[in-house]
Amino acid sequence: MADQLSKMKEQRANGTYFLLSWTLTQSAVNTVSCPLLSDSIIDMAGPARKALYTDLLPAVSGNTYPQMIQIDDASAATDIIPLVLAMLYKAQATR
Repeated sequence: MADQLSKMKEQRANGTYFLLSWTLTQSAVNTVSCPLLSDSIIDMAGPARKALYTDLLPAVSGNTYPQMIQIDDASAATDIIPLVLAMLYKAQATR
């Protein structure tokens, strides 16, 4: 999370487009043991998306926001449209 937010602030300060990659990476051990001993990427995607509201949304401003968002399990991501609308509203309100 910190890496992506830092990159967003840096790239947007230069006026370039930014793709926020909010995806998870499993360790080799978790990948091999899944689903017996650990959760899959799909299982972890929902809780990870919630962090978009708690971590990304506060970092959005009129000059700092992603133009694209990449997430895991987009088919179940009905919460992304309200997030994008909130980000656009906040970015416009803080210009």
